[in-house]
Amino acid sequence: MSAAGDKILARLQRPDEEVRKPLSIPLKLSSIRRLDDLARVLTQHSGVTTTRNMLIEDAVDSLLEEAAPILESKGIEFTASQADSPASAGRLDDYFDTIVFPAQPGEQYRRAFFTDHEWRFVRVDKRKIPHIRYIALYIGAPQSSIRHYAEVAPDGFHFDPETKKYRIKLNGPPKELPHPIPRGTASPQAVRSAKYTTLERLLSAQDFRSLYADAEA
Repeated sequence: MSAAGDKILARLQRPDEEVRKPLSIPLKLSSIRRLDDLARVLTQHSGVTTTRNMLIEDAVDSLLEEAAPILESKGIEFTASQADSPASAGRLDDYFDTIVFPAQPGEQYRRAFFTDHEWRFVRVDKRKIPHIRYIALYIGAPQSSIRHYAEVAPDGFHFDPETKKYRIKLNGPPKELPHPIPRGTASPQAVRSAKYTTLERLLSAQDFRSLYADAEA
């Protein structure tokens, strides 16, 4: 559900550039009504038009994004060939080097990040690990912002077979960002899942949503 919320927010900010093919998808009447209700609420509160078709596409995108790590945890390889095609060149996913993870304020987060110099038990798409050089943490309320980032140690990703998640070792202590990155207009759901971005964006972002919107053409 959080991934779907992220898709909604990202769609409201980015231009509609990808080629689309019309499809006929039969849905239950009750689902259509709820989609229309959600679209209306989002439109009213965001000031940007949201349609039923937008929500359906966001739900499909969210499913595809989450499929790889779930299948991988079961030992099943899933390759999204379209993401590796020449048509996708120039998009943010092609050159990300940073992941922003959600975290809760408190001693547990401070001990892991600032004392132990690691972040632990998180899901990461195995195919993306070779690209990742930095991580950052979005700390929830009352901080509600990103304030630090850290470089990942060489061979810093360690898979834990018991939890089927990764422990990420850092290459030294976290560094403070030039300025905090607040949640801004992002919904609470948007900040509850990991976001792939770039260090360049992280260092210049004015709010959370600007971290993961598609790169300008």
